[in-house]
Amino acid sequence: PEPPNGSKKGNRDYQHLELVGESLVATSNRGNKHAGQEGIHLIDTTDVGDLFTWPKVTIPSAAGMAADGERLYVASHDGAVYVVDLSDLDRAHESPTLAVEGLGNPWELVVVGDRAYVADNSLGVVTLDLGAPDGPTMVGTTATAGGPQDIVASEGYLYVASGSTGVEIFDLSDPDVPQPVSILDIGGPVISVSAQGGLLATAD
Repeated sequence: PEPPNGSKKGNRDYQHLELVGESLVATSNRGNKHAGQEGIHLIDTTDVGDLFTWPKVTIPSAAGMAADGERLYVASHDGAVYVVDLSDLDRAHESPTLAVEGLGNPWELVVVGDRAYVADNSLGVVTLDLGAPDGPTMVGTTATAGGPQDIVASEGYLYVASGSTGVEIFDLSDPDVPQPVSILDIGGPVISVSAQGGLLATAD
């Protein structure tokens, strides 16, 4: 099918995808290949034969995302985390909030309760406090052996894709200070990871 809203084929460079609720998909675009596409694209999939895109949320160097209720937390490769209010999709593009600065090179993040964990390719795993959902604060940084590019949480553990190092595993018994448990070397650089139902899946 034709891309949403009459867009020309080939002018998208989506890098990350997040499912929000039952019918909304958020995709990030760094704008490296097509100027003007940089930011978050919100796509309504209620009718898969007639996709609809809401106005683009402009966020510089947009990377990974994590949805939590009516908020979308977005990592920026510029070293920041933004908050997008999804309560009114007509206005979501108007005021993304620059919530956390001073990170290195964040790629992805995951929300666990009132904490978010950022896979930062420069700093390691960065813990954020979401006690004030619209104003996250940095709790601390946990060093990693490699450069994190992806992160997921499952049953009290974090699984971090750390490039040539493999998958680094952290215990979340103390949610503020993830504790390193082990490193899984699968013989190649891991760029993406998923954990569910007792299985760990990686992409290299």
